[in-house]
Amino acid sequence: MACVTGQTPPVGDRRFELDQEAVTLGRHRENGIVLDDPSVSGRHAVLLREGTRYRVRDLDSTNGTLVNGEPVRDRLLESGDRVAIGEVVLRFEDEADRAGEPDIPVADRLAQTVSIRTAPVRPPASFRSASPFGGKREGGRLWAALVILAAATAVAGMAILIVLAGRA
Repeated sequence: MACVTGQTPPVGDRRFELDQEAVTLGRHRENGIVLDDPSVSGRHAVLLREGTRYRVRDLDSTNGTLVNGEPVRDRLLESGDRVAIGEVVLRFEDEADRAGEPDIPVADRLAQTVSIRTAPVRPPASFRSASPFGGKREGGRLWAALVILAAATAVAGMAILIVLAGRA
C-alpha cells in the first residue's frame, strides 16, 4: 500500500496510509491529512489514485506544491519522491513501485537521506494584494481628501439650515 511519511515538522516522521481514491492535504480539519503549518493552505493539494499509480495535484495553494524541489500543478509520483506542501515535506512511498527491487538495509537508506533547507515564511507587509478590487490605486489620498471635504460641506450646510430655521 502507498503512503506518505513526514520528513519535517509539524508531522515529524508520521506515516499516512493512502487508503482512499483521493486524499486531500491542508490546514483545515476536514482534510484527509491535516498539516498544521502556516505555510500550508486550507485545502492545499490532493493525492489521487489512478489505477496502481498516484498523482499529486495542487489546489491553487498560496505557497505551491513541489516534487523533488520542482514546482508542480499536477504530476504522477514515483516511490521516493519528496512532496513539499508549503514548507512541510512528505516522502511518497509505493510498495508496488518497489516490487522486484532489492531490499536496502535501513542504515544504507539513512545514508541516502537528503536534507532540505527552506527559508522562513514571512507574513505579507500588507493585505492589499488580497483585495478583490485590484492592487494599490494612484491618487488614493486625493480621493480621501475629496470625500472628507464633501462631508464637511454637507455638515456646514445642515448647520446653516438649522440656524436659519431657528430664526424663522
